[in-house]
Amino acid sequence: MKAPIISLLAGLYSIISYAQPIAVNENAKRIEPLAIGDKIPDLVIKNVLNHSAEEFKLSDFKGKYLILDFWNTRCFSCIQAFPEMDSLQKMFKDDLQIVTITSETRQSILEFFKKFKKIKFPSFPFITEDSVLANYFPHDLVPLHIWVDPSLKVRYISASSNATRQHIKNFIEGKEIKLREKKEISDFDFDKPLIAEGNGRWLSTIKYYSYIARVNPDLWLPELHFVASDDGSIKNLLSGPVYNLLVTAFNEDGKHNFLAKNAVHFDVSDSSKYMLPRDRSKQDSWLSENTYVYDLSVPKEKRKTIFKIMQQDLTRFFDLEVKIEKKKIDCLALIRISAKDKLKSTAEKAAFVYNGMKADSLWGLKNQPLSIFVKTLNRVLNYKIDQPIIDETGYSGNAAIGISIESISPINLTLLKKELRKYDLDLVPKKIATEVLVVTEKN
Repeated sequence: MKAPIISLLAGLYSIISYAQPIAVNENAKRIEPLAIGDKIPDLVIKNVLNHSAEEFKLSDFKGKYLILDFWNTRCFSCIQAFPEMDSLQKMFKDDLQIVTITSETRQSILEFFKKFKKIKFPSFPFITEDSVLANYFPHDLVPLHIWVDPSLKVRYISASSNATRQHIKNFIEGKEIKLREKKEISDFDFDKPLIAEGNGRWLSTIKYYSYIARVNPDLWLPELHFVASDDGSIKNLLSGPVYNLLVTAFNEDGKHNFLAKNAVHFDVSDSSKYMLPRDRSKQDSWLSENTYVYDLSVPKEKRKTIFKIMQQDLTRFFDLEVKIEKKKIDCLALIRISAKDKLKSTAEKAAFVYNGMKADSLWGLKNQPLSIFVKTLNRVLNYKIDQPIIDETGYSGNAAIGISIESISPINLTLLKKELRKYDLDLVPKKIATEVLVVTEKN
């Protein structure tokens, strides 16, 4: 059982170490950092451990290629790599010299190896109390490897994972190797979420996100806003009370019909925090306290799961359980009042009919199933009627129908029924077993 515990502690130790900044000497203000292609000054380096002398110059390793390994005793991955680095040193001893560098004191390094006896001292030199080389290669995170050729020219600045047998072989043979340069963002603000850090500079790299926020009453947002990006990803922005968010998520773009008020049942201790009050004088203050924004972005391969993701996020955040059940509720049944077919379409192409918001404007469809008309009508009347409209016409052919825009914007049930009668259709109250959304609180 010891191994998993050690592994867990090791992983935690590694995470902590990556957050540890390296002490940088004040001389950093006077030393110009070096880049790839620059030459390292041939300085006298003191406080050296595990070497024939306590000081040396890099030029003392005549004709050898160098890997300068910046590390510290809080970096587990640095220490974990010692055996492999030691093997590479011995393998390429005639052509390569690995040198480790730390700002920690000579005494602390000796005590570290004395305390952790299972960690063997590698066969390469250890520079301690460094206050010079770290200024030429300023960094906050370790390990960091600097690859230097025999002329002391910096060839690569990379992560330690690149110190492989093949890379080193190519390096000392003078072959070009492709190593990604290790860089750090010195102004990263860890107190901000990544999506907002640096004034949104990481947005193009973020492939999936979702969050819920309170709406600022002064900010107008659409209830639903879908955007399909060029790369196929979908961005979905919802705003409104919890009721509206749930209905949009569980409606699944017309797969279900929970848009009417009685199609959602709140079996909760206090439903007033979920639905907009009917009293208009209370609506402004209610909206400022109970309106949310839900923002979701998913990559192309997850487009089909977008509504499931929305449902999971919303129920998880608001501590709700939501089920779809079939119940008999009050509905408006769309029926035919004669056998005469006044719906048959003569149009060759399917199309929606809409010619503006003028008094004599029409809204409807051509050469499409009547069920699409009913589904779209329910969507247009979104939250504006108490009962859902259910198609009970049994009409199977493609239809052509156009109704006055005045009958639905705003909803005028008397005028809507009059418009429908032109096609021998009517809306009649009826109890129908249909899908409803049942919302309960987990606690």
